[in-house]
Amino acid sequence: GRTQTNGFGPALLGPVLGLQSGLNTTVGGPLGITPGSMNPTWSGAIDVAVNATTANPGQETLEDLGSPLHRQLNGAVIRNGNVTLVQIGGAVGDVILQGGNLTALIANSDGVTASGRFDGIVGTVYATIVVSVDVGDGLAGQGPSSFAAAGIFADDDVQTVFGGGACTR
Repeated sequence: GRTQTNGFGPALLGPVLGLQSGLNTTVGGPLGITPGSMNPTWSGAIDVAVNATTANPGQETLEDLGSPLHRQLNGAVIRNGNVTLVQIGGAVGDVILQGGNLTALIANSDGVTASGRFDGIVGTVYATIVVSVDVGDGLAGQGPSSFAAAGIFADDDVQTVFGGGACTR
């Protein structure tokens, strides 16, 4: 789940699950990233060690290389299986599949966006294969860190991404 705050944001506040190398089907466990879909120099480590001066080939961390996932969950994680349809009449937070395929995701399915709102993708979409994504009002920026706050990622293919007059922001 997620909570949206506007006092100093807007910002999304969800549980911190952490990250790990390799998919994870344990409920409440860290979000897993398939090692083979990352840069081949990824060591499997998440963070740069304190006082590290450099990362040699084969020692790079997700913090060095960039990550499709963030430690914090602001939406749904599906630990096992495929998802045929995610249809939301507003903004879509995280939709993370740990080893499954996502057939279709539709943001802003009702086609109505209130003044001052953004009803697009505001989280991470991650699956083995992502077949079709309608981004609604668009795709929010990836955020200021090397851990993506928003984006569409797949271990294999992202096949179709579209939106009626959508923009990337």
